[in-house]
Amino acid sequence: MGSGVTTASINFRPEKNGPDLDLYLKIEDTQLTAMNDLLRAYGNFDVSAGAFSLVRNAYKKRPDFRLPQTFFQDMKVYDRRKIRSEASCIKCTKC
Repeated sequence: MGSGVTTASINFRPEKNGPDLDLYLKIEDTQLTAMNDLLRAYGNFDVSAGAFSLVRNAYKKRPDFRLPQTFFQDMKVYDRRKIRSEASCIKCTKC
């Protein structure tokens, strides 16, 4: 999304009974404003500020079904619909 630092590593080990691997993924300090299209599509909201980080470890041999660790910093959320209705109310003379 154009901001933040991403680190990823994967270790493959040959195995007779199937694949064996470890995966590590870390995304740090991605600007949330760069993710507004995604946030609108899946959450129906926008942000005006904030940062996002994510850390994920996965192991093929030892399935790890926990969710990734996500971190939000200084997040400021606003609803575009509220701003739009306030703007139309200002122009209105009936209020």
